[in-house]
Amino acid sequence: MSTRIYSVEGPDEFRLVKASTKQAALRHVAASRYKIDVANQDTLVGAIQDGVQVEVAGDEPAPTAE
Repeated sequence: MSTRIYSVEGPDEFRLVKASTKQAALRHVAASRYKIDVANQDTLVGAIQDGVQVEVAGDEPAPTAE
């Protein structure tokens, strides 16, 4: 599969990533910044009590703080 160099720009950084797709480039950057696990019951209860909303992947992007 061929690759391209994608520019990935965030609020505090700019990176160039060689990848086969935009999704692969974003996944590469996200993997170095975020830890992702299935939420357990205690995590869900605590987050919801703190006002965290459940987001649906593919829906409108979550608003960013300005």
